[in-house]
Amino acid sequence: MRSSHVGSYPLEHSQDNMLRAYLDTVSSGISVPPIPQLKSFTEIYLDPLASSGKLRKVKEDRYEALNLDEPVIDLGEVESFLERSKADPRGLRLPVTGPLTLASKVGGEGFMDSMITNKDAVFSFFVPYVRKIVDWASHRGIGYIFVDEPALGLIVGRKILSYSERELIEIYEEIFSEAKSYTGMHVCGRISPLLSDILMRVPAKYLSHEFHDTRENMKSFSREKLEEYDKIISPGVVSAKNPEVESVEEVSSLLREILERFGPRVDLVSADCGFGGLKGLRNSYDISLRKLKLIAEVSSSLLKSS
Repeated sequence: MRSSHVGSYPLEHSQDNMLRAYLDTVSSGISVPPIPQLKSFTEIYLDPLASSGKLRKVKEDRYEALNLDEPVIDLGEVESFLERSKADPRGLRLPVTGPLTLASKVGGEGFMDSMITNKDAVFSFFVPYVRKIVDWASHRGIGYIFVDEPALGLIVGRKILSYSERELIEIYEEIFSEAKSYTGMHVCGRISPLLSDILMRVPAKYLSHEFHDTRENMKSFSREKLEEYDKIISPGVVSAKNPEVESVEEVSSLLREILERFGPRVDLVSADCGFGGLKGLRNSYDISLRKLKLIAEVSSSLLKSS
């Protein structure tokens, strides 16, 4: 049972800090470290579209559409990180922001005024854009590719957006269709029974969700369903919002409970989410590393005792 991290850190964005976060994560004992995210997880993928003239950046984390024809990807920062770190890409995790979440940042101010309500744009531009990123990462040899899609939890069950279950599943079938890497989905917050059912049918091996701050997610999955659909739960076992570092006893108890419920269908243990939300708090980076070290130690300890 290995440990991992969702992706973000409370550091200012720079190539030096990306390398620093990676090396510190490895030193913390994390088995599958991410390529660090030090900017907003939507800006990382929308800013290049603004640079290429597809979007115009209106303000921080908000864009308007200019020319949504053929999407062009720019992963120069990821390539630069791979070259500087000399890391084996097969042991890395790349967080890729999902098309629904990206679309929700383009257009009007509110969620319902954004391009997430424009299914034509989602399917003709944002889905192909994310697929190109996933395909590039897979061809580059990155071992684990996780699509981060918090907007999915806001869409499922809201008939006003008119996305059918089949349409939602087709989004990720398209995105992962050529991926040779291990694939995963990360969705924040509460996972409803309907959302759980949809995730079971999405072609991603790993399902990354919060179990520390949202304990009711334990009831959203069963070992039987995970076995039926050949899924692995990647549970969050420490808070990504509360800066207080959990005790070994608390995290061990939660992870044991998860293992009792899901058995061997557990791997890539992490925090509930990334630690970017701690930015601005005193000692936030040190707190993040202490939480990562705790995750690594507890995961390793329970593996040895099992």
